[in-house]
Amino acid sequence: MGLLALGLVCGDQAQLSVEGPEEEKAADRIAELLEHEYDFPPQK
Repeated sequence: MGLLALGLVCGDQAQLSVEGPEEEKAADRIAELLEHEYDFPPQK
């Protein structure tokens, strides 16, 4: 949740890295959460 606390706005960029036995699955889930649950980037 620290990623959400960064206060990013449209046009900002952030780099996220994950490591571990299920890193690809974790990265996919994080992307899904940001795109669908948190509406990031915002849909107009």
